[in-house]
Amino acid sequence: MVANKKLIALLMALTMLTANISFAEETFQKKQYKLPDDIVETAYMSNIVYINDTFYVLVDMKEIYSLKKGEEVFSFYAKDTNDIGVDYSKQISNLYTDGEKLYAFCSQSGDFFEVNEKDGEVVRNNLVKFNLENHTETYEDGSGKERSYSRVPNDSVLYNGKLYAIYQNMNNFGTSLSSFDIATGEETTYSVTNIKALAPYKDGKLILVTQDEEKLYNSDKPEEGIAKLLLFDPAADTAEEIGPMLADDGEPKYFYGSMFYDENRDAVLYFTDNGLMLRHEDASAEKCAHFPSSFLSGNSSGYTVLPGNYIALIIQNTVYVESTDPSSMPKKSLVVYNGYSSNHDYVAKQMLDTQITMYEGGWFSSAQELGQALVSGTNNIDVFALSGNYMDTNSIINKGYALDLSAAKGVSEFVDSLYPYIKDACVKDGKIYALPVYLYHHTYSQNDMLLEELNISSPKTFGDVCDILSAWYSDDERAAENNLTEDPNVKYFMWDMLFNLYANHVYLSGEEMRFDTSVFRSMADKLIKALENVPDISDSEMQYDEEYYQKPTLFGMQSLDLYQMSNEAESRRRIELLKNHPAFAEDESYKSRDSYAYPFNPMVLKATETSPEGFSAELTLVFVNSKTHDPENALKYIENFIHGYQDETKISLCKDYAEPKLNQYYEKGMESQKAHIDALKKEIEEAEGAEKTELEKDLARAEVGYQLDLEGLGKYQYTQEGIEEYKSYINNVYISTYDNSLFSRQEQILTLRQRLIEGQMDLDSFIKEADSKLKLIKLENQ
Repeated sequence: MVANKKLIALLMALTMLTANISFAEETFQKKQYKLPDDIVETAYMSNIVYINDTFYVLVDMKEIYSLKKGEEVFSFYAKDTNDIGVDYSKQISNLYTDGEKLYAFCSQSGDFFEVNEKDGEVVRNNLVKFNLENHTETYEDGSGKERSYSRVPNDSVLYNGKLYAIYQNMNNFGTSLSSFDIATGEETTYSVTNIKALAPYKDGKLILVTQDEEKLYNSDKPEEGIAKLLLFDPAADTAEEIGPMLADDGEPKYFYGSMFYDENRDAVLYFTDNGLMLRHEDASAEKCAHFPSSFLSGNSSGYTVLPGNYIALIIQNTVYVESTDPSSMPKKSLVVYNGYSSNHDYVAKQMLDTQITMYEGGWFSSAQELGQALVSGTNNIDVFALSGNYMDTNSIINKGYALDLSAAKGVSEFVDSLYPYIKDACVKDGKIYALPVYLYHHTYSQNDMLLEELNISSPKTFGDVCDILSAWYSDDERAAENNLTEDPNVKYFMWDMLFNLYANHVYLSGEEMRFDTSVFRSMADKLIKALENVPDISDSEMQYDEEYYQKPTLFGMQSLDLYQMSNEAESRRRIELLKNHPAFAEDESYKSRDSYAYPFNPMVLKATETSPEGFSAELTLVFVNSKTHDPENALKYIENFIHGYQDETKISLCKDYAEPKLNQYYEKGMESQKAHIDALKKEIEEAEGAEKTELEKDLARAEVGYQLDLEGLGKYQYTQEGIEEYKSYINNVYISTYDNSLFSRQEQILTLRQRLIEGQMDLDSFIKEADSKLKLIKLENQ
């Protein structure tokens, strides 16, 4: 009989265990959950909590969406209709749960309340106002009005009837810990400092990670700045050190993540960039979950722990449910060196059966050093991305370090669609060894509106810019109210322009790489003469000067900007309206707007009138290691890589791609402007005297801007006309390679340039020594 009872008990236990496992698999299988299609591209998902088989996420700081067990897509739950059109302090910052109820906190107003829903609207029940006096800063706005704001907690958790919050200290280095009673709003401050992360433990206690950054970075004993794991008792305000948070590998590490305590495993788990680590008692750790993309792991609002060793986290507006069981991680792996890009993020989300991680073994200074590492077997790099401007990518291909990608599906068709000068960098002897990641054009920029206002003709050559420089300081008022160059050090800006434009002249003309030419001497002589009237600048003036950067600027270093070209007409119209519309009378704020003050317009210059047209571009390429441990999966990476290009990137890479793009935030922006106008009208009804007058001015300006947008301005992210203008510039482009970049970027040449600019050597001496160095460099690279 006793044996039968034991058997029955065993069978019941197994039945319950099987049911629990089945339930966990049904509810928490590794999966992605998204917002509805009509908002997923424009919404901002910032917070997630889990209550009774339901996820709640905060969207755009005012709407809550939910997803119940068995559902595939989040659905609208409630909108916070509080009057936040003007008073943004009323916005919800975070959602929390005590396991039964949903709560929200407004970090600016201090409002903490229980969230309920009625007719699709958030109902703020049992509201308590926290006293945020200790965390409030005051300042004067542009009109001289005194305003205040409350610091947003670095992290916060709801536990045991209190909201615990980590605040950054404003007057000194480090952080402090406070708690707020959710029934009374009373604040309690604690003596523990330098808190990096916190999490509930048990018996009313917390676990904390502390780290003294001052000692870590600014002392001769960085080991005193190690991250420590503490057991903290809020009731007694005492902390007991458990040990180091991270294993000691010879150099103290900065702890930048978040962590939580798993009671079932009696262990701390913490986040890294693309995974979750299970910490052991000796501070060693093993990876127990892999994330398909970077997770901003700075605080606990972006994830929630689920039953059954699962976790849900927000990554780029998608909720990923992942197991925290190490045995459930993907068995395949790829290691990528220097591969951060939108394409890489796209690939990682498509290849969920593969752990795709970044190489953590440091950086390689040359193609030779990288190549030796690739073939030596001492590293595990499968895919790598290199800039041809700083690394000899031709050598990588010629010496067999790169795998032939021709077999990857879709690669040949894609490479055929590229601009010829980009395709040439990817192909050798009919085989495809690389794909472009992105292209950066080395051009300069000008401020067309300011040029017109100052009655200055747009320069076409370096000599034209020197002529403008020669005359600039003859008008004291013009020089005082405007900046000639984006860089306060005009001398450095101009010499940089000279060397870059001369390099363009040499390579586009097919000339030998040297400085002893009539073209270089002529350009240098003209610049030296133009710089005679440029005032010297002190080291202190070279530091960031807020007043300097608020002035309209004539010339800059902005690369070709598709968005600016598409919005040029709109920018002009807005500026004219700000200058002339009665609603903006006596308002000169337009002068500090980027569209007026910053030199966004393209300025493609020639070295001389007879120089060939064109400019250089820096091309980053992605390769597969010819010795990869998994060629098939690495080629799958490349196949997915092709589909990960952003539309604007394809415009710069593909000769026939020219699709305009609607501004996906246009409709939402219009709704926001309308809500702001309605809120202002409501405030005006309740205001009196001077306050009412100011609000009426604000309303008039807001209505003018709203009307402009209502007419369609800003509807496109970039237009067909903008694309056509952009593409008109990129036909005469040459790719800057490692060899020709030595002309202007090699360390020894840069040193000589610096001495020339600083007046430590004359032009003849520079030319003689630089050409001598170039000859030696060429011999060394043969």
